[in-house]
Amino acid sequence: MIHKGNIVMALRAAVIFLMVVVALLVAYMSRLLTSETAAGNLALLGTRAYWAAQAANEWAAYEINRNSSCPAAPANFTINGFRIAFSCAATPIWKAVSAV
Repeated sequence: MIHKGNIVMALRAAVIFLMVVVALLVAYMSRLLTSETAAGNLALLGTRAYWAAQAANEWAAYEINRNSSCPAAPANFTINGFRIAFSCAATPIWKAVSAV
């Protein structure tokens, strides 16, 4: 014969088990969300760094075309919060001329 006390204990155990499982799922989902957010932030920073470098290249090309010499980088050269450092060196180009 099944006693009422046994049924109540079984129900309590089932409820506690389900609460633990749900708590673990919530913790896992929270951790997953945090890691996905961090990955998204890194991807965004990488894109911003790429475009900051592209902007610095365009600035340097403009300065070279304007002055016909390598520009000196301004002090604390930053674009979108990224510190930009670059170097420039003139390289002579020799063209071979063939006699016709």
